[in-house]
Amino acid sequence: MTTTSEPPSRAFPSEANRYCEILSLSDQACSSVRPLTVLLSTITTPLKQFERIHVGDTCDVMRDAVMRMQRDYCLVFASPDDGFPLGYVARKRLALELLTGSRPDVLRLVTIAPCLPISISVNEALRVLVRKQAQLGVLCDREGAAIGMCTREVLRCLAEDRL
Repeated sequence: MTTTSEPPSRAFPSEANRYCEILSLSDQACSSVRPLTVLLSTITTPLKQFERIHVGDTCDVMRDAVMRMQRDYCLVFASPDDGFPLGYVARKRLALELLTGSRPDVLRLVTIAPCLPISISVNEALRVLVRKQAQLGVLCDREGAAIGMCTREVLRCLAEDRL
């Protein structure tokens, strides 16, 4: 199911302050309110580890990406120079589309990957992904630059303290 959503916002001015205040209120803050920045090494998958395609790529390029891909998702970028993904396409969905023989409409297949500022909590990040019906979120630094991706499953495990 394609998620229609507003384009990702890359500005997070109020979030950083809000969670810093929460953490300074109590030393007994549970892991669910720790900002993602504390957990980056656990939750981040670097963008370069995902196969990437561009909106203008040909069927052949998309087919090659699907065949080489190790992960379940392929990141979609507007152009080769763009460093911020528009979203992602599930490998199986792209493969099925390619089997039809016609050139897939990549934008129709893209699920918008919500931006997750590293200053928000695990629970809030999980709520954002669930609300947007997304399996992946783009982790962004305080300037809004993409630093990696994280999955809903990893956040769910953290929220339940299984990681």
